[in-house]
Amino acid sequence: MPCVEVFDTQDQEYRLSVIPDGIPAMSVEVMSTLGWEKYSHEQFGLNRFGASGAYKDVYKKFEFTPEGISKRAVKTIDFYKDVKPLRSPLNRAFQQLI
Repeated sequence: MPCVEVFDTQDQEYRLSVIPDGIPAMSVEVMSTLGWEKYSHEQFGLNRFGASGAYKDVYKKFEFTPEGISKRAVKTIDFYKDVKPLRSPLNRAFQQLI
């Protein structure tokens, strides 16, 4: 999702075509998971400060690698496989006021 602000202005039908019911969604953002709970069931990212160094070393330490991401994707799918019906994270009881 290149821009959450633009995505949020789209109608619900379009947004649900991108993040539909029945499919577990996982977000990946190295810098932070803040805000991604609105769009995904699981979030993978750093939730703290203090990780510095060469980016390749930091990515490897925290498993922001193809293997680390795929490992978490498999865990997400396995965790939600028996949740029926699995609702899109966009389907909420109510929307927050903005």
